[in-house]
Amino acid sequence: MNATARELAIAIERQPASPPSLTQWAADSGTSTRTLLRRFRAESGCTVAQYTLRVRMRLALKLLDQNVSLTDVALQCGYRSTTSFLAAFRRTFGAPPAAYGYAFNEQPE
Repeated sequence: MNATARELAIAIERQPASPPSLTQWAADSGTSTRTLLRRFRAESGCTVAQYTLRVRMRLALKLLDQNVSLTDVALQCGYRSTTSFLAAFRRTFGAPPAAYGYAFNEQPE
């Protein structure tokens, strides 16, 4: 991965809830947004959106393992609501967190 694409991936991993603006990232690195997106995909094998989703879902699984409430998991992963987080989780894994043994209680024990 070239330096710009690698740095973008690191930035997404550091702040998956609020990844950097691609327009601003491209401008700061002296390239166009389209070129940045092309390089990222060529070097990572996925789009920036797919990469961000993967990072968010890894974080979600980690937080769910720690019995963090669904609301907090959703917010820490960058979702505006629990409903949107649950929809993304279901699309990614094919089932809701409960199917994997994660409880839906809103208060951690």
